[in-house]
Amino acid sequence: TMMQATNKTSLADRVTAQWVNKANSAVTSLVQDTPVPARGAVGCITGKFILKAGDILRAQCATHQSIEITLSIMEIS
Repeated sequence: TMMQATNKTSLADRVTAQWVNKANSAVTSLVQDTPVPARGAVGCITGKFILKAGDILRAQCATHQSIEITLSIMEIS
């Protein structure tokens, strides 16, 4: 799993990303209030990150609609 936050505006912003474990409802912060430069990107997850059915990845930015999230996921059945 790879998760990247890209700022599509000309102003810097901040991103927060979390993983919610369905098994025990634990919330784990992946990045917290991390700066994303204007027209730049930040890696929120790099390398292996194993999710199970029902787990949630969520992200939000400090301002409305400035950050786009890209995920790369390999599903194994």
